[in-house]
Amino acid sequence: MAPATQIFLTQDEALAHISERQKNETNINLGEILYLFSFESQPDGNRQYQVADIDIFFHEYYQLPANQRHIYEIIIDKKPSKLYFDLEYDIAANPTIDGSKLTNNFIK
Repeated sequence: MAPATQIFLTQDEALAHISERQKNETNINLGEILYLFSFESQPDGNRQYQVADIDIFFHEYYQLPANQRHIYEIIIDKKPSKLYFDLEYDIAANPTIDGSKLTNNFIK
């Protein structure tokens, strides 16, 4: 079995890899689900693409220094995905805001 995470220089290569892996009946039977992420490499800033199992991705992600955690999931056409919101606000500029209450109000 190929590594559960691989880096590609182009998005097309990464998508082709996912497509090939999904054709493999063994991978399908194992319930393998691969995700596609994009990030800028250090130090040249070129965009690269990572295909990874979600558990391995998160393990690797949390090993990165905080200032390098600028990674984006690429939503693959016709693949189910979940919508999420990243709610952020400047706590110092909003000392009276209750973040939990604000989130609950947003969800309602």
